[in-house]
Amino acid sequence: MQYSRYCAACHGENGQTRGATFPDLTRTPFLYSQEGFDQVVLQGVRAERGMVSFAKVLTPADTRAVRAFIIARANELKKAGAGRRQRLQSAPRPDGVPLPDP
Repeated sequence: MQYSRYCAACHGENGQTRGATFPDLTRTPFLYSQEGFDQVVLQGVRAERGMVSFAKVLTPADTRAVRAFIIARANELKKAGAGRRQRLQSAPRPDGVPLPDP
């Protein structure tokens, strides 16, 4: 899976971060749209914060699969109510829409 190959080193095996420097992908607002996710992953709009473009090694189909994996993990954590992840349930999107299913 592309997530394990390209993302896990910085963002952890399940998207929940690896150290204080890297964001928890299970809580990022960039999950709410494929377009926003691709702006980060393929277009490098967060390069100034260390997240460079992966357009040379990932395709749009790859990023759809990566995003689906992260959304699935976020929803699992939300359902489980695991520890600090309970904040997911009490902090919905501003428009009240839950995380989308992959």
